[in-house]
Order: sequence, then C-alpha cells, then structure tokens
Amino acid sequence: MNNIFLNQVGFVPKGTKRAVLNFDQKEFEIRDLTGKCVFTGKVKHFGTDDISGENTFIADFSELKEDGSYRVYAKDVSSAAFTVSENVYDKLMRDICKCFYYLRCGDVLTKEYAGEYYHEPCHMTKATVYGEDVPAVDVSGGWHDAGDYGRYSTAGAVAVAHILYGVRFFPKLLKTEFDIPKEKCQKGNLPDILSEVKVELDFLMKMQREDGSVWHKVTTFNHAPFVMPQEDKNELFLFPVSSMATADVAAVFALASSIYKDYDSKYADKLMLRAKKACEWLEDNPGPLLFKNAEGSNTGEYGENEDISNRFWAAASMYEVTGDKTFYEELLQLEDRLCIFDEEDKQKGYQGDVFTCFGWAQVAGLGCLSLILKGDGDELSVSVQNRFVKEADRLVASAKKNGFNLCMEE
Repeated sequence: MNNIFLNQVGFVPKGTKRAVLNFDQKEFEIRDLTGKCVFTGKVKHFGTDDISGENTFIADFSELKEDGSYRVYAKDVSSAAFTVSENVYDKLMRDICKCFYYLRCGDVLTKEYAGEYYHEPCHMTKATVYGEDVPAVDVSGGWHDAGDYGRYSTAGAVAVAHILYGVRFFPKLLKTEFDIPKEKCQKGNLPDILSEVKVELDFLMKMQREDGSVWHKVTTFNHAPFVMPQEDKNELFLFPVSSMATADVAAVFALASSIYKDYDSKYADKLMLRAKKACEWLEDNPGPLLFKNAEGSNTGEYGENEDISNRFWAAASMYEVTGDKTFYEELLQLEDRLCIFDEEDKQKGYQGDVFTCFGWAQVAGLGCLSLILKGDGDELSVSVQNRFVKEADRLVASAKKNGFNLCMEE
C-alpha cells in the first residue's frame, strides 16, 4: 500500500520538515486544506530502510515556513493533515503533562478536570507488608503504572526525575498550565507541573520506612482484571525493600528539594531529610539488595541485575544539591564499577553508553545530568559531558542511516 508518512502534529516554521514515501515518485506538492498548491519539490530516493523493510523516498519541504494547515500529495496519494506554526507543540505539551493526572491513584478524578475519564477514589485500603507480621500501612496516592494499577518506587522515581530534570533545564515548563486542581504552598499556588509531581512525591514518602529504606512496590498479588480502578478491590501488598528503590528515591528527593525550595521551604527540607535518611541506609547496607517477585505473583517486577547505577544517581544528586565532597568520592568509585558493567553489557548487544541512560533499569544518565547541572568543571563532570556528546553523535549517525530518521538500531 502506498503511504506518505510524516509528523502528524506538525512543524515549527524554521524547522526541518520531511515526509517519507514508500513508493517511487519524482515530485511532490504541498496543498493547503482548500486544495491550493503552496509548495512543490523533488523526491529523493533514500533506499531500503533496514528496520521496516520499506523502500523509502524523501520529500523535504523545510522551505515551507508560512503558518497554516496542509497535506503532502504525490501521485494520487495524500498524507494526513499537519500544521506549521510556532505554537504547534503547545497542545501536545499540555496533553503530555496532564496525562499524569489521569493516572492518579487514591484520588477522585472529577468531571471538572477528567471529563469522561472521571472516577471515584481507588486503592484506599491499607497495604499488607508481605512476609512480615506487622500492621498494614497506608500508602495511598501516587500514580498508577503503565498499563496496570500497581505503583512502583523505581519507575515512579524515574518518571518524576524526567519531569524535574526537564524543569531544571527548561524553566518555562513551570509556566505551562494544563487544567488540574491547584496545590497550595507557602508562596500561594505551586505551578501545575509541580502540583502534579507532588502527588507522586507524597506517595514515595509513604513508601519509605523509618530506617530510610524504601519498599520496592505496592500492588495486588496479581494483576487486576480489565476493570475500572475503583473496582479493583483485591488485597494490596507492600513488597520488600530494595537498594535500587532506596537509591532512586534518595536521588529524586534531593532533586525535588532543589526545585520546591523556591516555593515551599518546609516541604523542600522534608524531602532533603528523607533523601539523607535513604543515603544513610545505603551506606549501612553497601551490598546490592535486589528484588524478585514473590512466587506466584505476576505484577511488574522492575528487577535489575545490579544497583550500581542507582547508587551513582543518588550520590550525584546529593552531591549537586549539598556540595558534600564525600558524595563525589563515592561517585569516582561507582564510576569505575559502572565502566566494568558497561563493557560486560555491550557484549550482550547493548547499543549505548550506560552513563547516558535514562531508563528505569539504568539510571546513571540521570546522575550525569546532576553533574552537568552542577557544572563544576571537575574531571568527572567533563568526562560525562564528553560521553553525552559522543552518544549524541552516535544517535545522529544511526538516524542518518535510517529512512525514517529513527536513531535506534536493529
């Protein structure tokens, strides 16, 4: 089937604009939605795209810079409609930010804010501490995970980190409003993005034990059936502490404290106190305390083979916020261990550099962001900056070999 593929959201006026055809055609044109032709160009043959198997042809219309809504035409085939505008990504940004609101657990999603996706509070019962004869614990709140109603400390901390590092690098995100309930703070209302992130931070605080360690996850014993969240009434379990969860939470609490201090110093101090408590536990428990699902349980495991990258992130985040050189010395030791791990992992076919990873299972890249933000110019900071440049070059080179400009290899 002949198709024209492009970014259906659209393009900014001065940006690169490309469409990909999977059929041979010498010329293409751009028409506005009235059918008027506003641009013509030549199609260039790229070649067979190895990943998709498509024979690809590129239509470049970067010179089209006038605001409007358009379609690409070639032969008798037309593309989806797209927009050219300086603000073309604004709605997408608001929608992405608000998606976390719809994932809220233990909270009423009202029609005012959630529309047709409203629902009553869910998962409000206390959670049984699996394998321990202790009272059940209130861990209500936070965000549901990807496609289930489980709540996971490592994945949750990484989701928060992606947002908060975004805030650190792009402060304009603090001005983005996306129609959620306002959250009070010492200086009035928190920005919407910080209001939403606070939902998960408050939950992660509940996941931290008195000794500073962090439970790995709270879920029912098995995945819920396909029901609305408030209809999932099965018993909740808090599954055992892991060093990965403890380190990730230490890192994200320190990161969060550096941002919330400008709005609510008491809350920021509380976060930093919790971060230090988690670091004390990590220091007292230097060996990896990994996680495996209990026998018969099938909720998300979020297991990892090591906790080196997690401890690296925690040390880097604490070093950036406190300036304590003890954390820098720890980073140097963890860097050596990560280099060994990285070489072993590359032998398994891993494509990138472990120091630039932002995934839930490899978080060293998040620690490197803290070092870059600190900007001390020390040997380690310069090293990670060079790694980021090298990784960016690798991704660009991969994209150039792909008809769709995708940077992932097979």
